[in-house]
Amino acid sequence: SSSLGACIATVASRRRGRALTATTYDVSVFFSDAEVDDSTLIAATNALKAEGVSVEINDVDPIVELGAIEGVDSSTLETFKAQATAAAATMPPSPPPPPVSSPPPPPPPPDLIKDEDDAAATPRDFLGALLLACVTLLLF
Repeated sequence: SSSLGACIATVASRRRGRALTATTYDVSVFFSDAEVDDSTLIAATNALKAEGVSVEINDVDPIVELGAIEGVDSSTLETFKAQATAAAATMPPSPPPPPVSSPPPPPPPPDLIKDEDDAAATPRDFLGALLLACVTLLLF
């Protein structure tokens, strides 16, 4: 997702064959490790390697990277660095993750044997009881 970082692709080389042009690219992807965790990075790296893409992972300091961009004022960058350091120092530490709870117990096994006690009453049972009550009242 483009909201997680930035990607820069540059042409590294071109080769012409009979009817095809093969182009090689150097691709740099920049993202915050607060947004993309290590397991996601490892999964992406392994997927690229499985497709035959060579992968190199480097940690970079964003302040150094900003300083390498032509046109970025060094005094503004130093002010930004000081403000970022001060803001990071005032942030409370992140809370620990919640403990992993155990899974709920499994449901009880189903009743496989049914007898008279387990049978549910049906409307026919009620009609029979009502008929028996009426006959009893008429006879006695």
